[in-house]
Amino acid sequence: MSELPPDLLRLRTIVTYLRGELGRAERALIIAVQQAAAALAAQRRSPPEPPAWLRVAVARARAREHRDKREKKDTFLSPDHLAVYAHIGAGKGAVSVSHWRR
Repeated sequence: MSELPPDLLRLRTIVTYLRGELGRAERALIIAVQQAAAALAAQRRSPPEPPAWLRVAVARARAREHRDKREKKDTFLSPDHLAVYAHIGAGKGAVSVSHWRR
């Protein structure tokens, strides 16, 4: 048994209403697909290039870090520390930092 009305006028009204709803649903679907495509494109896009001043600062910091690792200055043998060692009677060779040796 059908739930649709038997007369022609009511059937045309229902068809017109459903066509309008279908049009709205299709427009909403198109918008949702476009938004999903834009979001996916934004995820795939590479991040913007950093400004030149930041690239220079990062390069300087990396160079400074590399230089510090290469030099590995022994701060325990600074003139201030040597004066303290001499005062307590310890010579220059009495203090060493083994993990800093190459």
